[in-house]
Amino acid sequence: MQKSREPSRAIAAVEPHGAEQRRNVSRPLGELVREKLDAGTLPHDAPLKLWAGRGEDHRCTLCDEPILRSHIEYEPQYDGRPPIRLHVGCYGFWEGERRRRGYPPSY
Repeated sequence: MQKSREPSRAIAAVEPHGAEQRRNVSRPLGELVREKLDAGTLPHDAPLKLWAGRGEDHRCTLCDEPILRSHIEYEPQYDGRPPIRLHVGCYGFWEGERRRRGYPPSY
């Protein structure tokens, strides 16, 4: 009796930030998020809304790398602020540092 063969399935792990982009970041993301929170480039308070969708090649507010169309882009919405766009991983660093500093979660 011959065993049936299932079609081969390729599984690709998609990094939230993209491995090829992570190599281009010259400083650790934890250091960058602390610096941008202290400078006010990234806000401490929770957004009014949090949008997520496919990237549109905009630059990430945290790491300054493009958020490719194959990536998910988070956009926390604030009144009177220019758009903030973040990779999934960069959003996680920002959210984690905000929570470490005692601010409520943004979700």
